[in-house]
Amino acid sequence: MKKQIISTLGALMLTTGALHGINAEASPNNTSSHKAAVSHYQGGYNNQAAKMDVTKLPEYATIASKVNASAFNFRVVEDQKVIRKMLLNDAQGRTQYKTIFNKTTKQLKIINTRGGMVFNQVIKEKPAAQAKPVKPAAKPSQPSTDLSSYTARVVSDNYNTRVTVYTDAQNRAQYKTILVKRTGAVKTIRL
Repeated sequence: MKKQIISTLGALMLTTGALHGINAEASPNNTSSHKAAVSHYQGGYNNQAAKMDVTKLPEYATIASKVNASAFNFRVVEDQKVIRKMLLNDAQGRTQYKTIFNKTTKQLKIINTRGGMVFNQVIKEKPAAQAKPVKPAAKPSQPSTDLSSYTARVVSDNYNTRVTVYTDAQNRAQYKTILVKRTGAVKTIRL
């Protein structure tokens, strides 16, 4: 009988202590001072990050070589002594890539939010102004097909591939193209 009473009192004490902790956290005095401390800490970094020109960052040249940098808006979300994090958003404002740069070890991670890790290596720091321009792709071994006289219709578009069907004036499918977004390779198929 004593064991039941002691265990019941112990459970009662734990519950009241937990409820008191919830009420203490919800009180307006505690939350305002806690928010002020956090916003002051975050505010210092966000103000510096908002004024930053990302093209002059040491990791920009590597990021631009791995993803189409002109298609994305760069937003620095965290810039501390050791770590810099950026989000690359498309024209619709959706986050497509996240980059994490360790300033001491010079390690850069580029993560596709839908496809996983794109790049994870230590980079050699060179300013973006000295970055070599991207060479145009080699000419394809097969002759190119002029699809300007056909009407294009995107059949499927996911994070990795885009399939487009080209129809003629009678609305009959004539060609199908498959674009692999990661490599930029296009395959054209005559139907």
